[in-house]
Amino acid sequence: MKRPGVPALCSAAFLVLAFVVPGAGCHRRPEILEVRMAYEHPVVTLDPHAHDDAVTRSILAAVFEPLVCLGPDLEVRPCLAERWTTPAPTLWRFKVREGVLFHDGRQLRSDDVLASLLRAWKSKGSAIGSYLSSVVAISLAEDEPCTVEIRTAEPAPLLLSRLAMIPIVPADFDVQRPVGTGPYRLGRRVSPSDLILERWDRYWGRSGNFDRVRILGIPPGERLRRLIAEGGVDVVTTVSASFIASVSPAKDWYVERTPALATTLLALNVLRWPLSDPRVREAIDLAIDRKRLVEEAYPDQDVSPARSLIPVEVFGYCEAGSVPAPDPDRARQLLREAGIPQGTKLTIESSNTPPAVLDSISASLLWIGLKVEFQDYPWSILYRRMLNGQSPAHIFGWNFPLADASDFFESCVHSRDLVEHLGIQNSSRYSNAQVDRWIDGFSRESSTSRRLELIRKILTRLGRDRPYLPLYHRKHLLLVRKPFAVPRRAGSWVLPQEVYVKGDGP
Repeated sequence: MKRPGVPALCSAAFLVLAFVVPGAGCHRRPEILEVRMAYEHPVVTLDPHAHDDAVTRSILAAVFEPLVCLGPDLEVRPCLAERWTTPAPTLWRFKVREGVLFHDGRQLRSDDVLASLLRAWKSKGSAIGSYLSSVVAISLAEDEPCTVEIRTAEPAPLLLSRLAMIPIVPADFDVQRPVGTGPYRLGRRVSPSDLILERWDRYWGRSGNFDRVRILGIPPGERLRRLIAEGGVDVVTTVSASFIASVSPAKDWYVERTPALATTLLALNVLRWPLSDPRVREAIDLAIDRKRLVEEAYPDQDVSPARSLIPVEVFGYCEAGSVPAPDPDRARQLLREAGIPQGTKLTIESSNTPPAVLDSISASLLWIGLKVEFQDYPWSILYRRMLNGQSPAHIFGWNFPLADASDFFESCVHSRDLVEHLGIQNSSRYSNAQVDRWIDGFSRESSTSRRLELIRKILTRLGRDRPYLPLYHRKHLLLVRKPFAVPRRAGSWVLPQEVYVKGDGP
């Protein structure tokens, strides 16, 4: 690894090229000092490399920044890298932005960027190393100051977008005193579910729109209804149509719809009896009627039954491995062949899953002779159980932040490889050497047609082995109180730094 003897300090006058959402920032009203935002659960950690949770990532995006950002339509924009070049098909060079300060006043150095990328790529506690799976070396450039080089084994067409998932932290990052470079810094943590973000007035780009952002980790329920009724929250980042109908918000509230790139799945731990028998997993798949589930749990809402693990808007969607039509008779026959007695208990874990979804799944599985017991956990606990392989079966949602299937395959389908940080979120404990080879090839492949062919093979095998059963695709509905406004952002929750004040509402 190439490292000059003296750390490169980027301290010259800097060019401001901010990550600006059109319309945000210029609408700031000085008299509105705080915006209060409710997310469906609290942050799971303040270490941006120790999770791959969509809600946590969205909240901490106001605090920690990557080299490049993804805009609302997933276009790549400069962030802590003011520019980049590709002198060779397997070499990327990133010029670190000068004049950037961490929240403790220290200047961002290329050494910090190098240490952050290495920490995310190789450290034992990293949960995001799979985004750098194509990388073979990261170093400081010897011939150009403030420049970081990334080398890949083969051309890596997705590397630039994947770097948007890697936040930059100080080289001596301390999770007890975490600092980033974003427009907001971490303030007081009132409680595990109540976090204050404070505007960072020495931010290198356009300043935050408010003095404070209050982050409330509150799932849709009675407490959230009460907060809305009492005017205790301004933006509710994800709700269902039935929840909206149950609160009947005042006239100063409006509903915003944002594009969603997500699938809600039932994960089956293939190492746990009786789910270790593929016939049982197939029986469960054949028992669940997705169309009826959606009609019962989400009437008149922006929810559609899943036809595949991959949403139609995501690169990689195809008919291979499509969800089968319900066939309870065949499901019962499979259970008999597997020697599963009638009334066998199956535990399914979840976190704040709507009761109507659980009721529909329970009724479908009871019809074929399986008695379901549901266990509800706070998301932070369920997330930990998923990562540790402790959950026998669970319901969870997977967002596709890059609108590409590769991150799901590498994180949730690939065999667990703690050295290469692959399969870190493989909560099904599925392992197939041939599928691993296809995933490795898919992530490196630059030909669109060959990538699609590999996806077809992967989805066909997963449709046969069934470690994950897709249930439905749900769009994001938000509740927003005037005069606050949010931009539409594909495949993600609202980012705190993107909320702004609009004079007359939408």
